Amino acid sequence: MARIRTLFFSIVFAGLGYQAIAQGPGGVSANLKLWLKGNTGVTGSPVSAWADQSGNGFSAAQATVVARPAVIANRLNFNPAIQFDGVNDQLVITNGILGAATYTNVYVFAVVRTNTVSASSVFLENLPAGNRLNVHIPWSDNSLYWDAGSTDANQRINTPWVSAVNQSYLCSFTASTTATPSGQRQDIYRNGLILANDNTMTSFVGGNNNFSIGNGFGFFNGEVAEFVVYTGALTVAQLNRIHSYLAIKYGITIDQSTARNYIASDNSVVWNAGTMASYANDIAGIGRDGNATLDQRKSTSSNTPADVITMANSSISAPTALSADLQFLVWGHNGQALSADPAGSSFVHNGTTIQSAIKRVWGTFKTGTPAGNVIVQVNMSQVGNGTNANADIRLLVDNDATFGNASAGERVIAPTVGFGATGGLVEFAVPYANLAAGQSFITLGTVNSATAPLVTP
Repeated sequence: MARIRTLFFSIVFAGLGYQAIAQGPGGVSANLKLWLKGNTGVTGSPVSAWADQSGNGFSAAQATVVARPAVIANRLNFNPAIQFDGVNDQLVITNGILGAATYTNVYVFAVVRTNTVSASSVFLENLPAGNRLNVHIPWSDNSLYWDAGSTDANQRINTPWVSAVNQSYLCSFTASTTATPSGQRQDIYRNGLILANDNTMTSFVGGNNNFSIGNGFGFFNGEVAEFVVYTGALTVAQLNRIHSYLAIKYGITIDQSTARNYIASDNSVVWNAGTMASYANDIAGIGRDGNATLDQRKSTSSNTPADVITMANSSISAPTALSADLQFLVWGHNGQALSADPAGSSFVHNGTTIQSAIKRVWGTFKTGTPAGNVIVQVNMSQVGNGTNANADIRLLVDNDATFGNASAGERVIAPTVGFGATGGLVEFAVPYANLAAGQSFITLGTVNSATAPLVTP
């Protein structure tokens, strides 16, 4: 029997959005079976009902008060998640989602956080003849299991979990009797990277049994932010759009061991993995995509350890929607130190003498022409020795990664008012107009190396 750990889990179905047309994760609405989102359709905390956003009406419910999961606000990249206690919490879709039909394709997408590894299932729908649709993330043996209609060799694959508790992941499980986008018939992905696949998959039949979230062969101890299921074939482009939607919404970095673009619902590239290859660490973004029902106004990386940067449209405390549909700002960094080189020399950047700058540089990728400002919040307690004079810190903006070479696009931005003398959170208001279409670059510099040396002792 397979075993599970706690993770943030998402299954996505046909969706809602800004326009009166069919919507879904990444704008993919065809064959969407179930779509449960932690930020939409949740009744109560603890949760008595979780409304399906696919249009199919497969809402999950729990009548027993003590078995209702909790809602954790702002749990994952400022989005809520549903927390299952591992004792008796579960939500049930009566008679399930599969009916009695025959299935040749099934795709599950899960943004999940496992808090305790145990013998449990994130979800389960039993099928005739002892078969099942089920995943363990992970089972108590620290393996991921994908049961796409059965547990025999033709429908089960598994792989070591190689993940951590209390960390969110985008888990994807695909199965097709012909071929999934990888060219195989079954796959297990974590954050866009294939962990395991094989060429075994046969069709299966539904049995009108209940679909349980948070329980299967044991109760799941973890959190589910979003839950998506498709029961038809997906193309490579559709798979990429779904992954991109979930990654941006939840601050998850899609694996870049092979360059992978982030894609909007109209197939436009909102993070060019080739152009931005040197800045592929801790990728996060804000954006608006009506066909995907995406309205991510504030974002930071969900990786551990966390990056020091958070960005939001117009305000950190009360961010607003970007000014138009299909506008995005996505960023990542070069992985360098959050400190300056003690032997570094000063340079002039847009008329201001910068005495030194940290080694870390963030690359930004802008899509569309957002109006107003993006607010860049920096945790200065983690920069240099954490005691720099914040008033002497400047955010440097450039259209290339060579600061101080008098190129077009150089800007110097002082922190806004309201920050502490040293450490803490410091904000910079950056006009979107100061960021080039496509790529721009930002870093932190000091105008006074005596009070704000930006170096680590």
